[in-house]
Amino acid sequence: MKKGNRIAKAAIEFEASDSFMAGFHLVGFTICDDPEKGMFVLFPASIVKREKGSLDLKDKTFFFLRPSNENQLAELETKILDVYDDMVKVNRIKV
Repeated sequence: MKKGNRIAKAAIEFEASDSFMAGFHLVGFTICDDPEKGMFVLFPASIVKREKGSLDLKDKTFFFLRPSNENQLAELETKILDVYDDMVKVNRIKV
């Protein structure tokens, strides 16, 4: 990912109807726009560095948000992009 592709940061805010999670924010989402891929979302993650003595020298990505099925991430990405699109439209009208 190129730094120029980042167009917004996003977070999920849990509402009162979410009971236990009410008032929490899940941060770390990045909305990107790439000429080849189009709009997409990077999900919160951390890169775990491997020690030099390790046989497997590849860094490992640790995702904080793990779906129980593959479709859930695609659905969440769509919802995040829809909200972003709605916010951009509202701001264009105000200008």
